[in-house]
Amino acid sequence: MLSLKEIKRRLSEHPLARVGPGLVTGAADDDPSGISTYSQAGAAYGYGLLWTALVTWPLMIAVQLMCARIGTVARAGLASVLREHYPARVLWFACALLLIANTVNIAARMAHPWRVSLTMRPNVYVKAAGISRRP
Repeated sequence: MLSLKEIKRRLSEHPLARVGPGLVTGAADDDPSGISTYSQAGAAYGYGLLWTALVTWPLMIAVQLMCARIGTVARAGLASVLREHYPARVLWFACALLLIANTVNIAARMAHPWRVSLTMRPNVYVKAAGISRRP
């Protein structure tokens, strides 16, 4: 059986060991609905909204850092910490927000293939008119 020191040494030798959870966090929102949203926003506004990245980036770092520290100190997830330290209505409010956010995200993911099919499929009526014409 490997010792803890040997496991840590082997993990530190792996090239992806230095990347950490940032890779997973960064790739978490690169789904088809996100890509189509980014493409549409880029086509509509160009670089005009790029300044918002400078504002939101430190905020995203702060949220990730707070979540990591809560998890490290409490050795529990956010729901457990809320249940332990706050009234039940705060936990239920957080769960309701999570439910709403997940529902909107699922709806966006389901709408993406439908949106793409509307923009990329050939127009059936134009084809039917072209076929029915007689020379």
